[in-house]
Amino acid sequence: MEFSSMLWIIFIPLVEPSDAFQFDCSPSTVQTEPGAFELKCSPLTVQKEPGQDMDLSCAVKPSLNIKADSLECKRDDDIVHVYRSRWDDPSSQHQKFKNRTVLDRQNLEDGSFSLTLKNVTKEDEGNYSCCFPMRGIVSSAISLTVVSQTNKETNKDPGSGLSSGLIALIALIGLGLGVGLLILAWKNRAALSRSPPCILRRNPAVL
Repeated sequence: MEFSSMLWIIFIPLVEPSDAFQFDCSPSTVQTEPGAFELKCSPLTVQKEPGQDMDLSCAVKPSLNIKADSLECKRDDDIVHVYRSRWDDPSSQHQKFKNRTVLDRQNLEDGSFSLTLKNVTKEDEGNYSCCFPMRGIVSSAISLTVVSQTNKETNKDPGSGLSSGLIALIALIGLGLGVGLLILAWKNRAALSRSPPCILRRNPAVL
C-alpha cells in the first residue's frame, strides 16, 4: 500500500514591529459594539500656558483589565504615544512628541491610565484622542489650547480688560471733577473777598 504525503508550507511574512501595529484609531473607522465599553477621558477642554504640562486621565467603563492591550494616543493624525506588549513603544511616536510623554500604567488592570505631555507649545494645539484598536474602544476628542498668561486671563473673562480700562476712566473722570470743584470753590471765595463791604444805612423816615 502506497501512502502519499502532503507537505504544508507556511509562509510567515517578516514585518517590522512598528509596522505590525499601525492602527487607525479614528472614531469613524473604529467599530465599537453598542453598549459595550467606553473610554472616557477628562478634561475634554484643556487650556495651558507655554511650558506647562498637560495631563489626561482616562478610564474604560465598565472596568476592564487592559494591561496586555495595545493603546494608541494621537493628536489629529500624529501619534503621541503608543503602549503595546506591556511596554511603551517610542518607535511609532511622532518626532515632535519624543521624550515628552509619560504614561502612568499603575492602574491598567482596573482600566485606568493617565497620559502627560510635557512642556507644551503653541504647535501642540489640536484634538487628542486615545484608543484600544484591538477592542474597538476609542475616546472622545480632547481639545488643547495653548495661550500666554495675558491671553488666558482675557479668554477666561472677556470683559476683564474692558473693566480695568473702564475703572481707570472713571477714576480719571472723578479726579477731574474733584479738581474742577476745588478750582470753582477757590474762585468763588476770591470773588467774595474782592466785593465791597455791606454798609447798613438807616432809613431817615424811621427817626
